[in-house]
Amino acid sequence: MEVEAIVATYRQMLVAELSGQSYNKRALNRTLMAQLDGRSAGAIEFKHCNISAVLRDANCPYVEGYKPRSNYQQSLVDVVEELLLGNELVDRAARLAADLPVVDTVGIVDERIIVEPPRTTPPQQGVREFHADYSVRPPQKRDYLARETRNRELGLAGEHLVMRFE
Repeated sequence: MEVEAIVATYRQMLVAELSGQSYNKRALNRTLMAQLDGRSAGAIEFKHCNISAVLRDANCPYVEGYKPRSNYQQSLVDVVEELLLGNELVDRAARLAADLPVVDTVGIVDERIIVEPPRTTPPQQGVREFHADYSVRPPQKRDYLARETRNRELGLAGEHLVMRFE
């Protein structure tokens, strides 16, 4: 019951965010705290971050204000799959958000297009030495298909802008 209530509140925030609507996290969390006896605001926030992690691991959008954590239980995965991943409202909001153009070129004023060229500076000579004490970061999981889609949309938006400008 408790996890379901937290996931349901998260679903409200996710749908609102994907739809471009404003929402008040603090007010939603206060309402949730009243339903859940003994749960602190920090515990609810932490659970929301774990929900973001489950969604991230499923390659799904998550609420931006709740950065994914890495330690969640299988019971949370089960509830998220039931209440979020299979939810028609969440799916529709995510599809509509994904279909939005990356850049709206219609609102750009022509004077903002023409800018001075950047100053060129000669490249520095020499080779940087490798230091073994540099930390090696673990690889990050990226959605290259989504990145490619955004890049194509951005390129097309730029071409449309140039065509209108000329």
